Amino acid sequence: MLKMNRSVKMEIGNHELPAGVLIFNPQQSSIISANDYLAEKLGYKSTALNGQALSCIMDDAEVIALPKEASHSTRIRLQDNKGRNHAFVVSAKPLQENMCLVLLEESVESQLSIELEQDRARLLAEQTQKNELISKLESVNAQFVQTEKMAAIGQLAAGVAHEINNPIGYVYSNLQTLAGYLGDLRQIIEAIDQVSEIEELKILKNTLDYEFIRNDVSDLMSESAQGIERVKHIITALKDFSRSDDEKTESSDLQQALESTLSVVWNELKYKAEVETDYGELPLVECNLGQINQVFMNLLLNAAQSIDDFGIIKVSTRSLNNRVEIRVEDSGHGIEPEHRSRIFEPFFTTKPVGEGTGLGLPLAYNIIKKHGGSIELESTPGKGTAFTVSLPVTQLKSGR
Repeated sequence: MLKMNRSVKMEIGNHELPAGVLIFNPQQSSIISANDYLAEKLGYKSTALNGQALSCIMDDAEVIALPKEASHSTRIRLQDNKGRNHAFVVSAKPLQENMCLVLLEESVESQLSIELEQDRARLLAEQTQKNELISKLESVNAQFVQTEKMAAIGQLAAGVAHEINNPIGYVYSNLQTLAGYLGDLRQIIEAIDQVSEIEELKILKNTLDYEFIRNDVSDLMSESAQGIERVKHIITALKDFSRSDDEKTESSDLQQALESTLSVVWNELKYKAEVETDYGELPLVECNLGQINQVFMNLLLNAAQSIDDFGIIKVSTRSLNNRVEIRVEDSGHGIEPEHRSRIFEPFFTTKPVGEGTGLGLPLAYNIIKKHGGSIELESTPGKGTAFTVSLPVTQLKSGR
């Protein structure tokens, strides 16, 4: 037996042997000796495995499955020093008590299966990481959209306050006038109770201009109601515009959305342009209305800012083949040809320092693309610019 053992050790030391040879103690589950081929295959130096536990190169299940006596060959997996699996076909030959020799030959088929499994696990991990990154980017983008929107509202706050202040002002004035009228009417009513002659009542009515008061009360009430309605409309539009964005889409009336956005930015437009609208009959459009309102506002403000004196802004809509088109056209100074290819680039702006961030149009572009739509530019220097937004009526459902 000792003679055979020496022979085995000589075989183990042979670097040219094209197979792994392992002698182990089945009771202690420890490695007695491994040849250079196996050690190098698993990333170890020639004698590094000697005396180590079998668990350093295989799982407990593989230790149990490792043949300990002469039998048919079986397949097991060994782990290298980096934790990667390698498939082997093994056959055993008992040497003496507490000593067994196994011959390990690489299994190409099993190795391919292991590599495919490892590749699948790696791809799954990469996909999971990618999905997490996309989720984070979407969250950051949503925060960015809301920040940009609130910054725009801050910019428009003075104008909105002015728009609200005007109707509130004349409602307040009308109420003061009505209070005065009520005092006069009380005198007339008291006079009715006190006068003994109808002629005296007629004189009092003429003195207090009763007929004018009676007619003017209706006008004041109507005017005040219109003022309150205007304030209500502006506040509703501002509320709709400024609401926080999420990924929820819903069937929306884009004509109403345009009107709401026009109300919000009206103070920025009325001193720069006459606004003309031409609305076609539109179906409800599935979209994130908060984000679409942001697009409309950016296009309208961009149109107003491109007009130097006083011009025209045209807003039109139409329905075409399960899509809707929204066109915002201005009579401003136009965009130079060399700038058109960069107009949707983040931070690119031709406005003076402090007047533009260069984020409005890129943000609009990204929102429209996210909705499966397109935004096209037409411009003639010195004559004006038009942006045409095309959106699908329904959104395609897609999953990652």
